[in-house]
Amino acid sequence: MTLNELNQHFIDLNYQTSRMLKSEKIDQDYLNNYCQIATSVEQTILTLSLSPEIDSEITGLHEIDLGFTVKMGIVAKLVNVLSLGSYRKKYQEKKREKYFRTEIQKRKMLYNYVENRLKLS
Repeated sequence: MTLNELNQHFIDLNYQTSRMLKSEKIDQDYLNNYCQIATSVEQTILTLSLSPEIDSEITGLHEIDLGFTVKMGIVAKLVNVLSLGSYRKKYQEKKREKYFRTEIQKRKMLYNYVENRLKLS
C-alpha cells in the first residue's frame, strides 16, 4: 500500500469514525467495514515501522469483537429478575454500545497520531 492509499484510508476511517460516534446506534455493517479497513491500515503501519512506540500500541490493540456479549453481574441479574426480564436487553445494548464506542475512539486517536506523524516526516 502506498502512502497516498494509506492517506485515503485515514480519511475514510476518520469519516466513518465520526459518523459512527455521532449516531445514536452503531450500525453493524458500518462497523464491519470499519474493522476491515482498520486491520489493513494496522498491517501497513506495522510494515512501515514508524517508531517502536507506535508499533507497540498497534500490536497491543486487539480486534474489535463484533459478536461481543456482556456478562451480567449479580446485581444486574437481580434487577433483571425483579423487572421480569425487561432490564437485561437494555443493559446489554447499553454496554455493547459503550464497548464499541470506546474501541473506535481508541483507534481514532491512534490513527490521528500516526497520520500527523506521517505528515511531519
